[in-house]
Amino acid sequence: MKAFSFRPEESERYWYGGMPFVTLYWEALSLLFPAGEAFFARTVHHFLPTTLTDEALVARVRCFVAQEAAHASAHAQLNAALEDSGLPAKRLQARCARLLGWVARLLSPRWQLAVTCALEHFTALFGEALLLDPVHRESVHPAMRTAWLWHATEETEHKSVAMDVYRASGGPEWVRCLVMAATTGVFCLVAGRFHLALLVADGQLGAFRRNLQGLLVLWGPGGLLLRLVPGWASYFRPGYHPDERNRTALVAEWKSYLEGGLSGTEA
Repeated sequence: MKAFSFRPEESERYWYGGMPFVTLYWEALSLLFPAGEAFFARTVHHFLPTTLTDEALVARVRCFVAQEAAHASAHAQLNAALEDSGLPAKRLQARCARLLGWVARLLSPRWQLAVTCALEHFTALFGEALLLDPVHRESVHPAMRTAWLWHATEETEHKSVAMDVYRASGGPEWVRCLVMAATTGVFCLVAGRFHLALLVADGQLGAFRRNLQGLLVLWGPGGLLLRLVPGWASYFRPGYHPDERNRTALVAEWKSYLEGGLSGTEA
């Protein structure tokens, strides 16, 4: 599937429903993607030449690596626009890269792959939520929506690749679950700190009423993030596999829609 670019210059500044708090949360996540996607690709590709013998899985890994590179490039463009607008995107991206560098130095390749499995579970949950919820989708400004839908579709499409490589490499269940518990804490802390930094830099920290509204959108009853908790918890079930949530038809539907002429530019 062709890649799409974010077009922030054509969008409203607060492109998620006009809400600064929620827009800045998604932008905080965007700052994690360039270094994060590169980390995912490296950890999966590490097992390609020596461990993987299934030709179909090898082909899926190669597709995974290409897709992650395209995602990283698209988010780097969005993040550059954030830097140009006065937000500390470069500084925060560098912080994320340093953190993942420490992970790479401290953990074995298989434990790094377990980190990727955990974070791919997060990206799949975020992606599926966007693809399934029309209210969520329509809250995103059209100039930004296409690229987020493209990213969400491909994350949903390849959500089981890292797990299949982990299983093929002999990764144990207890490591998978332990790493998810630790990764969840680190992810929430880093995403929260990046979000706070953007709120401060954008002069939004004192907008208590708007921030409360945004907090409720994310974590209130029926909130976007609160609804992901059961899917997150399913990861700890013994023998869990991402394809238990079969989204083949959903991915095919969105790929057809995106490839059918929805406005976008090659990344």
